[in-house]
Amino acid sequence: MKFSRRLQPAADVFLIRLLTEQEVLEEKDVPHLLKYQKAVGKRLIPLMRDANLIDEEEIVKSICETTGLQACPPGDFKIAKNVQGLMDTKTMSRFDAVPLKREGKAVFVAIPNPLDVSAFQQLREKLGTVVIPRVCTWSQYTSARYFLKGAKKTKTSAK
Repeated sequence: MKFSRRLQPAADVFLIRLLTEQEVLEEKDVPHLLKYQKAVGKRLIPLMRDANLIDEEEIVKSICETTGLQACPPGDFKIAKNVQGLMDTKTMSRFDAVPLKREGKAVFVAIPNPLDVSAFQQLREKLGTVVIPRVCTWSQYTSARYFLKGAKKTKTSAK
């Protein structure tokens, strides 16, 4: 299977290879998936979920088994108050990551696709600290992002 690096983000390429190698995603579906993704301009994980090609939990399981990263617990997860203002919504959207908690110099982040090493390094540089990823489903990520948006608005309106 060939990919165009100019057209396909590295993390998507890695994810597709990982899922097809583990036979979670059928290789015959990949060309149609990529063509549809290009047409609608949607992120790969929610696109696969919405098209019922793959279950979100299967994606998380595959990433964790391959990388050795830990997964976020199922369902909604708790976001510590000391990180709620750490990332603005633009940063969360750019990196598809939400902060979970801070322990010492490290910040734990929930991220649906941590396979883009370059983007992950940029996030570390932006936050200026050690970043420890926890793999989450796309649904968990969007739910947490909306929670943090609401928390930020509440803080702003309380002033």
